[in-house]
Amino acid sequence: MLVLGMTCILNIPAMFFEPIALGFRIAIPAFLLVGFAGALRRSKPLRFVGWIAIAYGSLYLLAVAAPGEDYTLGYSSSGPQFVSGWLVLGRFGLFLALALAMGIVFWRLGRSSAVD
Repeated sequence: MLVLGMTCILNIPAMFFEPIALGFRIAIPAFLLVGFAGALRRSKPLRFVGWIAIAYGSLYLLAVAAPGEDYTLGYSSSGPQFVSGWLVLGRFGLFLALALAMGIVFWRLGRSSAVD
């Protein structure tokens, strides 16, 4: 479910101030699926790929939660574009919650499959 959530968030252009490259929108969810499959099959190398995808995806989401200089100081004829601080904080909170949930679920999935 969380992989689907990450895929949806990465593919909704309105969630980000600047467009995301196609490679990121495909690679992060694909590596997450590989990692979750590795957790289910008890494969440490595949689980490692999942942890890398969670870390990289989380850093990427949290880094793009705030608009960059190109967005705010862009070459607009009407001057700089102002962004509400509450909007940035809301997106940051949403992305942080998703990142933490993915890490916790992946960690618990790995522990439960290791015990079985």
